[in-house]
Amino acid sequence: MSGSELRRASELNLASHAACLHGDVPGALVLRFGDFQVADSGMQHDTYNVVARAGFQRGFDTSDVVAVREHVATSGRPFSWWVADEAILPRAELALTEAGFHESEVEDAMVLALRDAVLPPIDAGLDVRVVDSAQGLRDYGAILAANWDPPAEDVQRFLSAAARAPGTTGERGSTFYLAHVEGRPVAGAEVHVAHGVAGVYGVATLAAHRGRGLATQLMAAALRDVDARGVPWAVLEATEGGSSIYRRLGFRSMGRCVEFGFAPRATG
Repeated sequence: MSGSELRRASELNLASHAACLHGDVPGALVLRFGDFQVADSGMQHDTYNVVARAGFQRGFDTSDVVAVREHVATSGRPFSWWVADEAILPRAELALTEAGFHESEVEDAMVLALRDAVLPPIDAGLDVRVVDSAQGLRDYGAILAANWDPPAEDVQRFLSAAARAPGTTGERGSTFYLAHVEGRPVAGAEVHVAHGVAGVYGVATLAAHRGRGLATQLMAAALRDVDARGVPWAVLEATEGGSSIYRRLGFRSMGRCVEFGFAPRATG
């Protein structure tokens, strides 16, 4: 793929990932407004309340932005709107700011040609497994939720609700991985294959086990699995602190991905 094709595939993968479990969670919705998809978990955390670009027909149309804004404002829930196309970013920033969204985070959009990956070996004491059970998905939810202080209860609640539905692991395009130390799950990640690329999401390690390279080894195992499945490209959005880790695996930058947040007004 060319650079522009990879950026477009990355955006479409983001939208596909954002909605992949919503069909299994009671009260969750997936809506479409022009080129934009709204994945609404029905819960009070923006990890699974995501607006992303799912089409390229209408562009960044102001009326579509207004329609999205009306939904998220009426819902009373926080949302994040991800923009990964730098060419459209100035227009997006103006439209989203006028609609009440605010820039909350800038991440590095990164890509890896798996043939160029530099993947370390897995330590003997680390057991990396593909999640194949409801309990495994709940374990991943607990690890991901612990990224926040206090832990994000709605993140764990969402994944626990998805775990109750039969056939969620893998059948909607996402594969979840857990790294175990002495039989206990301590790190996790999600890989979502769609639109010709594997999107890496939700890489997390429990605080007591950070700084040991576990996430790097977990990523290496997941990327080997993706390569074996014949997917040529991996993409992700990295924080400033995380990008150096991914560069060591062979990822390179292909631009910025900007998150715009929307928080409901407090009442009373």
